[in-house]
Amino acid sequence: MTDDARTAIDVQPDLTSLERLVISAFEQTRSTGRKDWTVMTVPVLKNRLLGLTNREFSAASFGAASMTELVGLLPELVDLDTSSKPPRVRLRDHNAASAPASVPHLRYQIRRDLWNAVVDFGRGERYVWSDGGALPESDCRDSTEDTKVLPTLTREEELGWRADFLGRIAPQIAEGERERIFGWLERQLSTRVLPAEVQGKWSDYLKARVLDRLRQWFRMHEIPEPTDLLSAGAPRTQERIDSSALEELRALIVRCVHNMTWEELSDLRLPARALLWVRR
Repeated sequence: MTDDARTAIDVQPDLTSLERLVISAFEQTRSTGRKDWTVMTVPVLKNRLLGLTNREFSAASFGAASMTELVGLLPELVDLDTSSKPPRVRLRDHNAASAPASVPHLRYQIRRDLWNAVVDFGRGERYVWSDGGALPESDCRDSTEDTKVLPTLTREEELGWRADFLGRIAPQIAEGERERIFGWLERQLSTRVLPAEVQGKWSDYLKARVLDRLRQWFRMHEIPEPTDLLSAGAPRTQERIDSSALEELRALIVRCVHNMTWEELSDLRLPARALLWVRR
């Protein structure tokens, strides 16, 4: 008998908590834009559950000796196909699956202190939950053994997120950009080195992963999710203008300027940013 199996004996599974975890794993996949987000293999499901729980997940904690047995505890939520290798898990009819396909993408921001608590691994210290906020441990005066530590990424986990992200967009990367984009992964460079379009996709991916990590942490510690965890903005407009259209617009403006009178030019108001670029 394995250690996991011994641990599983006499454990009463918390199926409600397990259902929430599994749904979060599928919703995380959905947030990446995959069309087949309702299906994943058992090993992939396990990896997502580990990511959501800061590597603390185990099948034994829910009374199961294996992941396959764990999935079998949720017959109304998922179907298990053991005919494939590895076995595949399919999310059954769920409210999330009925969301409209044309929902506009909204910009949103994660509350700054909570965002830092997850991504600021370079600080070298833990973040703790204190008086409804996230603080570096050195700034928390009443730190005790019962202090709840927030799930800050490790450098290795952040690198794993980068690799997972690039694995998803690899087919869309133009040949001329591959060295630049994969250098961002291999040398752990700043996001600024990425093309604008890839920066936007990475931002969306990162926010979805951070949000899932925080929500799972609040559920695990039975802390109500802060009402201001997210702040939404306006729907995202087209972020990248076609280069040929941009050149046409610039040419039109130049022709207009060439034909303007002194009086018209005197009244012309140019953006300060444009003037700064010209003077550099």
